[in-house]
Amino acid sequence: MKKSIFIPIAILISLAASAQTQQGYVKTKGRLANDGSVIAGTRIPNVTIQVKGRTAVVSQSNGTFSFPIPAKDFFLTNVQKQGFVLTDPEILAKQYTYSANDLIIVMEDIAQQEAERRAIERKISSKLYAQLQQRGEELDALKEQNKITEEKYRELLQKLNKDQDDNEKIIKDMAERYTKMDFDQIDEFNRKVSEYILNGELMKADSMLNSKGNLTERSEQLKRERAANAMEREELDRRQANLQQSEAYAEAKLEDLANDCYNKFEIFKVKHENDSAAYYLELRASLDTTNLDWLNEAGGFIYEYIGDYSLALSRYQSSLLLSKTQFGEDNAKTAFAYSKIGLMYHYSGNYQSALEYQERSLAIRKQLYGESHQDVAVSYNNIGLAYNRLGNYPKALEYYSKALDIQKKELGIEHPEVATSYVNMGNNYADMSDFSKALEYYEAALNIRKKVYGNEHLKVALVYHNIGSVYEDMGKYTDAIKYHFKALEIRKQILNENHPEVAASYNSIGTTYARFEDYSNSVEYLSIALSIRESVFGKDNIIVAESYNNLAYVYSYLEMHEKAVEYFTIALEIRKKVFGESHPDVATSYDNLGAAYVNIGEYTKALEYQMKSLSIRESTLGNDHIDVAYSYNNIAILYFHQGKYEEALGYFLQALNIKENLFGTDNFEVATTYVNIASTYFYQNNYLKAEEYSTKALAICKKELGEDNPYTIKVAAQLEKINSRIIR
Repeated sequence: MKKSIFIPIAILISLAASAQTQQGYVKTKGRLANDGSVIAGTRIPNVTIQVKGRTAVVSQSNGTFSFPIPAKDFFLTNVQKQGFVLTDPEILAKQYTYSANDLIIVMEDIAQQEAERRAIERKISSKLYAQLQQRGEELDALKEQNKITEEKYRELLQKLNKDQDDNEKIIKDMAERYTKMDFDQIDEFNRKVSEYILNGELMKADSMLNSKGNLTERSEQLKRERAANAMEREELDRRQANLQQSEAYAEAKLEDLANDCYNKFEIFKVKHENDSAAYYLELRASLDTTNLDWLNEAGGFIYEYIGDYSLALSRYQSSLLLSKTQFGEDNAKTAFAYSKIGLMYHYSGNYQSALEYQERSLAIRKQLYGESHQDVAVSYNNIGLAYNRLGNYPKALEYYSKALDIQKKELGIEHPEVATSYVNMGNNYADMSDFSKALEYYEAALNIRKKVYGNEHLKVALVYHNIGSVYEDMGKYTDAIKYHFKALEIRKQILNENHPEVAASYNSIGTTYARFEDYSNSVEYLSIALSIRESVFGKDNIIVAESYNNLAYVYSYLEMHEKAVEYFTIALEIRKKVFGESHPDVATSYDNLGAAYVNIGEYTKALEYQMKSLSIRESTLGNDHIDVAYSYNNIAILYFHQGKYEEALGYFLQALNIKENLFGTDNFEVATTYVNIASTYFYQNNYLKAEEYSTKALAICKKELGEDNPYTIKVAAQLEKINSRIIR
């Protein structure tokens, strides 16, 4: 019988934001060809770029470079390559701002730059000299034609000489400017204007500039636009100030409302009015749909105290979407959301989906933290839970052991999470019918949890519940009832009456009463469990199917076989609806229905259902799974009831082979099959073989259950009956 299992909530650790990376490249400048076209610059490799506060970087073979910057703004402190100079050294005094666009650094070969400068100086000088010569010739002609006086001539000649002196500075300034100019980064209009100026075609350059309109009028228009913008900026600043004030008021109001919602939540939580408590957590989460912590807290309370796993699942799915949007895939909060979604699938019985989401969570956590981290241990535990429910007990034990090793090392041997791993390992051993090992782990967990939480706590109740279930399987029904009622009292005190954990206690008490053969109490408690589960989950839920299944067993014991078939059928239909046809739980329902039809003597129908069960189990679980052994066992019982002892013996032996391979020869599960084989040999009148197997069974039962156990007593009676037939 499966136990309720607690999975710890992982602690989330925020990750620091990463620095931005500035991209760029180094190149020579683009030049003007004689025909006015642009000769593009070329990329420069092996340039060392030093950024203030960062390690220097070197440009690649294609001239590209990149460097991380810790803040939005940065400075270049040096750019160098042997034989090259910056076309504009002032870039080393400039403050840059991070941009998604490339940072372009322009350098030139020293000799090339000097040659370029001299060429530009010669070109400008020749144009200016030609202009001065033309003006001098025009001035001389005016004088010869007596169109100007001697005095005016001397005045104009003096001005011409001064212009000639000024040309030296003009040539130098223009050469400086055009030597730095990268024509790759200049638009077509300004490239053409620059070309005309360099060629001395000043009227053409002026004409192009005039084509945009009168500069004075354009300047006045710009001033008017800037004045209008300033007014608009003042208005925007005023509105921004109002907006900031309004936002601050709204934030304060949000904080006030959130606090009030949380206080309301705590009031109802303390009163154990969990529906109302959940309402106020949900209300708080609705106030800010971007607050991941509020959403997760609402989801956590809904599943822990309300038990509405479907609603909790939707909250955690929203949490996952929000986390991936805010933080990306490889983040602790995203891993947390995957883990919680897996947990909700687990509680809803969708173990394959649970495994898938837990493995996603584990992959992220191992990438973030490495192997030895508590969050990684949480994922290992959760994966172990999924494998346990899928019936792969060795795989479950492997993951539980990994989790326990990490927790002992990182947290210490008396930490609550260590107790959780002990509980999970105890559950796994209980499912393997290794009851002494299961109790050993449960007691270790109980000691830790009582020390940490005190005696009245849900986690203590869980261990009581599980210990009760082991005693039930051992046939120690008085002890089982005692522990189940301990668990029930704590759960009813903390949770509301309609909570799944309360239902789990009612369910276990009901099954234990059935073992006592106190069927009236059994039906009463199992019916309460069914009622709670249907009210929480609705009718189409696998937990509800479990309740129908358990009630069907009791009706079988009461020989109300038609009622048993009805309830087994309801359980089957729910499981088929949830899981589809090919699922281990569906196989279990087919197996149970087959057993019910055996009880009413419909052997053909019984065999049909049991063969369906066997087929599903073999295809989904493999030939060496314990559930396949159960199918072999039940088919054998069917043949036994028909008096087909040879066929029965064949299936019992197949069941035994699987159990011995899984558990060894000294295990209670193996003992139950020894008992069945002994009975079959007895009815074949092979009393010596019957004695052999019954003796083996009795030795195991005495060791595992004790001599006073009801099952041990029945096996002893079987052996005595067999011995009475043997003639010594």
